[in-house]
Amino acid sequence: GGSDGGGGSGFGGGRGGGGDTEGAAVVASTAAVTYAVVAVGDTDCMQERAHFRSKQNTAADCNQAGQLVDKALESLGGRKCCSRCEVDVSRDRTEDDVAAWMDRKLWPALNVTQETRV
Repeated sequence: GGSDGGGGSGFGGGRGGGGDTEGAAVVASTAAVTYAVVAVGDTDCMQERAHFRSKQNTAADCNQAGQLVDKALESLGGRKCCSRCEVDVSRDRTEDDVAAWMDRKLWPALNVTQETRV
């Protein structure tokens, strides 16, 4: 919103009588985006909340933010360059898991060779 007290949200919630040009601009600009997602979860934090839910304590259960970002970018027309990486920091292998994903999925999808990596 502006200083005049009018409200507007980040995605096309601004004032105006016409169409949703701000939202259309977001969709148009997202269509040109190629993306990859690393979703980081922690199954240890789920144990504290387990009595509110089922007893699921998996990295996928804890990676919801990354899953939502992935779905949102895809639904807005973004092009996913490779499958999502989901890691569980409670396993103390985060850096190794992400590095392995980059070697197996990300670098090949971007046509980056070991010689061209900076």
